[in-house]
Amino acid sequence: MLNLFSQKRYEDLHGADALDQLQQEVKASVMTAYADTQLNRDIDDVLLTKFVIQ
Repeated sequence: MLNLFSQKRYEDLHGADALDQLQQEVKASVMTAYADTQLNRDIDDVLLTKFVIQ
Protein backbone atom coordinates (compact mmCIF):
# COMPACT_ATOMS: atom_id res chain seq x y z
CA MET A 1 0.00 0.00 0.00
CA LEU A 2 2.84 2.38 0.77
CA ASN A 3 4.20 1.88 -2.72
CA LEU A 4 0.78 2.52 -4.24
CA PHE A 5 0.17 5.66 -2.17
CA SER A 6 3.67 7.05 -2.62
CA GLN A 7 3.22 7.10 -6.39
CA LYS A 8 0.16 9.35 -6.17
CA ARG A 9 0.27 13.08 -6.80
CA TYR A 10 -1.95 15.64 -5.14
CA GLU A 11 -3.98 15.95 -8.33
CA ASP A 12 -4.60 12.18 -8.29
CA LEU A 13 -6.10 12.35 -4.80
CA HIS A 14 -8.07 15.56 -5.04
CA GLY A 15 -11.44 15.63 -6.72
CA ALA A 16 -14.94 14.23 -6.65
CA ASP A 17 -14.11 10.73 -7.89
CA ALA A 18 -10.61 10.49 -6.41
CA LEU A 19 -11.61 8.54 -3.29
CA ASP A 20 -13.66 5.99 -5.24
CA GLN A 21 -10.82 5.51 -7.71
CA LEU A 22 -8.29 5.07 -4.91
CA GLN A 23 -10.50 2.52 -3.15
CA GLN A 24 -10.75 0.52 -6.39
CA GLU A 25 -6.97 0.62 -6.84
CA VAL A 26 -6.41 -0.53 -3.26
CA LYS A 27 -8.90 -3.36 -3.71
CA ALA A 28 -7.21 -4.47 -6.94
CA SER A 29 -3.83 -4.39 -5.24
CA VAL A 30 -5.05 -6.45 -2.29
CA MET A 31 -6.80 -8.93 -4.59
CA THR A 32 -3.60 -9.37 -6.57
CA ALA A 33 -1.55 -9.88 -3.41
CA TYR A 34 -3.95 -12.56 -2.15
CA ALA A 35 -4.74 -14.14 -5.53
CA ASP A 36 -3.16 -17.49 -4.64
CA THR A 37 -4.87 -17.79 -1.25
CA GLN A 38 -8.36 -18.50 0.02
CA LEU A 39 -8.60 -14.95 1.43
CA ASN A 40 -9.27 -13.18 -1.87
CA ARG A 41 -12.85 -14.48 -1.96
CA ASP A 42 -13.61 -12.80 1.36
CA ILE A 43 -12.75 -9.25 0.23
CA ASP A 44 -15.89 -7.51 -0.97
CA ASP A 45 -14.79 -3.89 -0.92
CA VAL A 46 -12.29 -1.43 0.51
CA LEU A 47 -13.37 1.57 2.56
CA LEU A 48 -11.01 4.50 3.15
CA THR A 49 -12.54 6.83 5.70
CA LYS A 50 -9.78 9.41 6.13
CA PHE A 51 -6.39 10.22 4.74
CA VAL A 52 -4.06 13.18 4.85
CA ILE A 53 -2.45 14.65 1.73
CA GLN A 54 0.90 16.31 2.35
